[in-house]
Amino acid sequence: MLVSMAFAASPTIATADLIDGLVEYWELDGDYSAGIDESHVGTLQAKGTGLAESGFVAAKFGEGIDLESSDANNQASVVIGGDENDFDFTDASMSVSLWYTTESLYRDWQTLIGKGENGAWRLARNSTTPTRIKLSLSIIGEGKLDQQDGSWHHVVATMDAIEGNRIFVDGEEVASTTTPAPPKDTPVPMQIGGNPQAADRGWDGILDDVGIWNRPLTDEEVASLWNDGTGASIASLIGAAPASFRITEIDYSAGDTQLTLTWDSKPGETYAVKYSPDMTNWDADLDDGIEADAGETTSASFDLSVAGIGEAGRLFFRIEKQ
Repeated sequence: MLVSMAFAASPTIATADLIDGLVEYWELDGDYSAGIDESHVGTLQAKGTGLAESGFVAAKFGEGIDLESSDANNQASVVIGGDENDFDFTDASMSVSLWYTTESLYRDWQTLIGKGENGAWRLARNSTTPTRIKLSLSIIGEGKLDQQDGSWHHVVATMDAIEGNRIFVDGEEVASTTTPAPPKDTPVPMQIGGNPQAADRGWDGILDDVGIWNRPLTDEEVASLWNDGTGASIASLIGAAPASFRITEIDYSAGDTQLTLTWDSKPGETYAVKYSPDMTNWDADLDDGIEADAGETTSASFDLSVAGIGEAGRLFFRIEKQ
């Protein structure tokens, strides 16, 4: 058998159109780096004990930020850098998508993400009832934003400058309006998990895989992100290939049945090692539940004879993040 190459790849859920109009996204995998413009890196800000208690934890895709906000003088949010005007979308259309968990409902208003008050866009829990959500000043809808069930949920909000606004929770539309209410300019940085013009309204829970577009997402695109609850990260859907998927070392000798692969990885992520004789069909795997090692790389060894593929003439391998 000839092991001739290693191939790194992201999951193959194909929705390349999602890159159209994508202004920025944050994977939140252990840092606040931005996927498109590095100046949009985030910075954790907090008062009280929020900064000390907030941190990165295992999330929907790899890691996410666990924001610890409460009434006890404990507030945390992520302030986005770069040109704040990049996220105003003044009198125009836009969409925002993110995954979240809810730890506590400590206040009537809690913000998932926003640009501010007085006509600026924001997505938050509304004070009227414990299950309502609000997008800017235009929609109040009976949704499921506040579920304290320990599970991951997905929310998408779209603002259409011509046709109105919509909110989706877990793949279903929960609120809409046909009255256009595009956002207004607000001279403050955007925040993930907080409202830059209304202090002490931070989210208490884990946030992951945040994305912003300069257009309304379609129903099909929302469905691709929700992916029947399994979810699909923005990076995977736009075809981005994070360095963490790259195989860095192959330990194999011709005629042997033992193979060891090493790849860049991040703690908290789970990987699958796939193989193919022709780089066309990648349905077969050696293991689809490999937990990342504690360091910056992960290694795994396989007995190819046990896997039943030791007599193959040539094999190609790739790593997929689950």
